[in-house]
This record gives sequence, C-alpha cells and structure tokens, in this order.
Amino acid sequence: MSTEGKGMMYRMRDGSIVSHRLVSSSKGKSPVVELKARNAPGIKSLKIHFVRKGK
Repeated sequence: MSTEGKGMMYRMRDGSIVSHRLVSSSKGKSPVVELKARNAPGIKSLKIHFVRKGK
C-alpha cells in the first residue's frame, strides 16, 4: 500500500490497482474509489464517486 499525497493506493500481484482519494479531480470534488483491472480480459476499470445527498 502506498500514498500519493492525495489518498491511498494498493497494487495487487496481477498489477491491478485499487485507489481511494478523499477529493476527486471532478467538478463535485467528491471522494472516489477507483478499480483498475489488469490482465483481466472483459473486465473494465471503474470509478465510484460518493456524492452527498442534496447536491
């Protein structure tokens, strides 16, 4: 596990990456979890943004 100053990142044995950032670079600046699958045909990368209700 490592930190990049913006959040936490974990690189798995197959090269896949799971990262968590408290503030995203998107317009809403919401927290985000990103999953980057490597060596996994048919599996797409995914970003999950956590948005507060009412925004």
